[in-house]
Amino acid sequence: MTVIAGRDELRRVVSAAALELPCADTFTRLDARTILSTEKNGIDALLTDDSLLFKAHRFGDPRLLSGDRRERADAVFELLFTDRSPIGDAAQAVLLSLSKLGMHPGSRSLQALRSAYQRIPAEARVIDALDMAGLSSAMVQVDLFDSATPPISQLDDRLRASIRVEALSDSRTAWPKLSQAGCRSLADVRELILRHAEKHEAESLNAELESGDPLFAECALPAASILRIPVLYAGSGRLPDTDNLRARIAGEGFSFRPFQSGARVLEQLPGLWAQARRAIAAALTDAYAQLLRTGWQLSAAEISHDIEQFLGPGKKRENLPGDRMENVGSKTSIVYQQEVL
Repeated sequence: MTVIAGRDELRRVVSAAALELPCADTFTRLDARTILSTEKNGIDALLTDDSLLFKAHRFGDPRLLSGDRRERADAVFELLFTDRSPIGDAAQAVLLSLSKLGMHPGSRSLQALRSAYQRIPAEARVIDALDMAGLSSAMVQVDLFDSATPPISQLDDRLRASIRVEALSDSRTAWPKLSQAGCRSLADVRELILRHAEKHEAESLNAELESGDPLFAECALPAASILRIPVLYAGSGRLPDTDNLRARIAGEGFSFRPFQSGARVLEQLPGLWAQARRAIAAALTDAYAQLLRTGWQLSAAEISHDIEQFLGPGKKRENLPGDRMENVGSKTSIVYQQEVL
């Protein structure tokens, strides 16, 4: 094999792989019911994400309290993009997304950006966002009690369903909804989850927090095990930090997923993934450089293979002979539990 020779070549090879290979986004907060909605997505939704609103509130503009999203977006754009340079990660993620989607944020005209967005058909916006983020797949949330929404993969086969089961974290409030859905027992609830997951070919279940409620522990977790898919618990959703990534890679190798976007707005995907890829490339370059110093030799093909597996989709896990369903509880096995970074 032709081996990597020197730090410069290593950086080029790692960067090319980390920046260009397809990625699997295994946790977003995109909703299957509203993914085509211009109210939930688009320029104004992008600008009024909670992280940007929090930063803008420091400047005390009363428009940020308006019930009109467009007015709030006007205030954010003025406060964080034109009154002062948008040097923060959240603001730059917006600019990266807009640029990758073929718009021109450098014009500093919010009206022009809105007009350009409105000219793009809703279905094309989904395809563009996935293309420009370089995603091979992206999880989209489907509510457990939503029986009307067709499988999300019909819109684009890169969209994968993740069944939202956080309602099962509180038996008191969940049972009225479950009764309306025809559930009278825990077995009925498990069957509801299985039926819904199979209809949508779901690749995960998700909840904001792990719950010890018997309804969650005895229904959601066993269903995930039967389906051989993970339960995802939402974490901070922050962009990966190069130093933290470097430390995790040193401690865990390739045995974790480096980034899930947690995107709430479709147009966040290109910018968030562009920033994440840069951090991943930097951390991996340092990790491979350390490996080369041990005398180990590497080829470009091996590095590309590593990174493709690191960024790409995981596999459903087969049940093993030692699995014991009766022990499934709030401290579920890591086999089908995954915490989102």
